[in-house]
Amino acid sequence: MIDIDLAELRNWFGFGVAGNFAGHLEQAGEAGDFVKVVTEGYAPKGIFPWYAPGRDDFLGQFPLSSDAIVLPEPGEVDGPLNLQIEPEVGVACRVVWNGDTVARLEPFALGAFNDCSIRRPGAPKISYKKNWGPASKGVAPQFFEISDLTPDGPTATMRLVCYLSENDGEQHAYGVDSPWSATRTTARCCWTGSSNGWPTRRARTIPRWRMSEH
Repeated sequence: MIDIDLAELRNWFGFGVAGNFAGHLEQAGEAGDFVKVVTEGYAPKGIFPWYAPGRDDFLGQFPLSSDAIVLPEPGEVDGPLNLQIEPEVGVACRVVWNGDTVARLEPFALGAFNDCSIRRPGAPKISYKKNWGPASKGVAPQFFEISDLTPDGPTATMRLVCYLSENDGEQHAYGVDSPWSATRTTARCCWTGSSNGWPTRRARTIPRWRMSEH
């Protein structure tokens, strides 16, 4: 396991993959952002930045936290403060350069990630829905060391299972746990929020991985 140092992550760039799960854009109400993008079948629509250190606009605000999701202050965002919790897997990669051109990405770690979005109808780009300031995304405090992401590689038996945990400790399944095989390793990810399923102004959103054999 690798301990995640948020201070170090301030120097990393953050990118997301749009449509990395078939049907997700439609479920999240973001399909309209990509109506002009032509892809084959259910292939992803592209990538987008959610953090770029050194920028002087919203993308330069460090959004990651391992223990909270903070809503924008009233008036900072037009419309209701509706968040979409998105349990996903974050992959950390080293960039290999060939001169001033990126030659390849080499993955070295992965872990639970809350790619949280805020509903912003009419936003010019998906990035505007992904970073609204400090603690607008959740990241696990520890990642798994990996180097192989091939379908049959060492990550093939991992699973991400997410639950919404109310303040009284009651948990509710959130998302779909797709079966792989009769014997598998499960990675459990728990987000803690308010009783109505949405995070409170400073809700605990700790992605906790627990490995277990089924």
